[in-house]
Amino acid sequence: RGFDSYFGMLGCCFDKFKHTKNYITDTHSNMEKDYTAGTDADYYLTFGTYMWENEAKKVVHAHNVTDADAPLFLMVSFDAPHAQVIVPQDYLGTPDHDEGVLGAGYDMRLAFAANMRLVDNAIKGIVKQIDVRGMLDNTVIAVTSDNGAPNIDVSSDPNGGSNWPYRGSKGTCYEGGVRVPAFVYSPLIT
Repeated sequence: RGFDSYFGMLGCCFDKFKHTKNYITDTHSNMEKDYTAGTDADYYLTFGTYMWENEAKKVVHAHNVTDADAPLFLMVSFDAPHAQVIVPQDYLGTPDHDEGVLGAGYDMRLAFAANMRLVDNAIKGIVKQIDVRGMLDNTVIAVTSDNGAPNIDVSSDPNGGSNWPYRGSKGTCYEGGVRVPAFVYSPLIT
């Protein structure tokens, strides 16, 4: 409701490359099922974070920048890191990967850090597209999370995230479950 277009999943915890859960594709474009078959938007085997970035950049590119009465609200809900915390094989060992995981101490934490780096890169790509379209000077960007990291005690999908120094985790009302990193950026804020 209130959106001119939609691209996303109606559920959660999907395969990051096949975009399926239990062999069912649940990724939709404007609520049409089977959005990929034989189209330019065939994302089968494309890592999810890249898919969200590409679709967001398409929305920015298609926006009418000459109509001052047509603001753009763009909401991008990345699915990484979430549920299966995996990283594309071709990203592993790259200088960007190695810098992004610096200090991560164990395998799941390494995958979490790499996923966060990929999300950071995707946000950077979207912001660059906003800038190229001449919209950045009149933009407010808010980045946040939906909840604290899960843990093995309350979730079947621990992902290497950390809520330290707070008590609790995803699914709890303690600070570790609801207090998340966030920031707002805009040239309009002085």
